Amino acid sequence: MRPKTKKNPWLVNSIGRLLHQKPEMLYPVCSFDSILENEFADYFETKIQNISKESETTELLPADYTGNDSASAIYCELNELSSATTEEIVRIVHICATKSCNLNPVPSSVFLKHLDPLVPVITNIVDSFLESSTMPSSLMEAVLNHYLIRPLID
Repeated sequence: MRPKTKKNPWLVNSIGRLLHQKPEMLYPVCSFDSILENEFADYFETKIQNISKESETTELLPADYTGNDSASAIYCELNELSSATTEEIVRIVHICATKSCNLNPVPSSVFLKHLDPLVPVITNIVDSFLESSTMPSSLMEAVLNHYLIRPLID
């Protein structure tokens, strides 16, 4: 275990490398994965609630805003969603990062090589989601890999 000091961390790290010491890996202590998962979810839920509370108290408009200026008033309304086009789908796919996870049915490199015959099918799937306003639960799954970058990070 390396001693920690704020005075000269470069010296401590250099000595640690010379002595072939590795930094101590600090992981959350937990007996069951499910407990750790729930604590992880609770942490981020609390974090989101705190951010939400802070944004409620923060003024988004300037202090001298009266609301009487018709030029500054913005009215937005979303009445309908238009169907996706194959060109939009291709553009979005090419913008996205080429990363894969074990939930993907095929690696992204294979998917991109065979994109042309798949675009009409993907477009139909996206359109059906937009029309029905629903998303299958199988597409809302995620894999969480917890890596502790720095201990006690907030």
